[in-house]
Amino acid sequence: MKINPRYNQVWGFETPACLEMVISLMIGFMEGDKIPPVGVYTFDDGESYHIPYLHGPQEGGHHRSLAAYLSDSDLEIEVLAKGKDGYREPIPEGMELNVGLIEIEPSPETFVFNRSWLSKEYRELPCAEEFFSRYKDVNAALKHGTDIDYSVDRAKYWQILAGIESARKEFILKIQR
Repeated sequence: MKINPRYNQVWGFETPACLEMVISLMIGFMEGDKIPPVGVYTFDDGESYHIPYLHGPQEGGHHRSLAAYLSDSDLEIEVLAKGKDGYREPIPEGMELNVGLIEIEPSPETFVFNRSWLSKEYRELPCAEEFFSRYKDVNAALKHGTDIDYSVDRAKYWQILAGIESARKEFILKIQR
């Protein structure tokens, strides 16, 4: 089933999101990548969707939901009948967060860990020239998609790429130890 998080209420609980993952996923939506469905609960017959909360994230989906929200893309979801422990647990009151309100911060270590250790198929980020020419809509969505401007200029984008490379080297060193 597909929904658009801009028009269908999607609730999460984790903030902030990793900027690198959000950019990668937004590019994936633009390029038509097969992005895995987000497992969600509905407690109101599809009026709203909730990313599972049960002692921490089960399958996640915050990044995919936020990337779909920002890029105004359809998100593949799978409505779950029950959680891992056999029942559905709603997000605790006060921790619910509409995906459009999730904050975004650079986190190259998280991006590298998810790609390398968890084998998530996030795209590598393109070089700065390609990002600012071919994927300028991603940067525009980061600027105008929420009430906060998360867009990047060339210097900040180069810092992001350098941070990913540094985190990748550090990750390899940790594995070799």
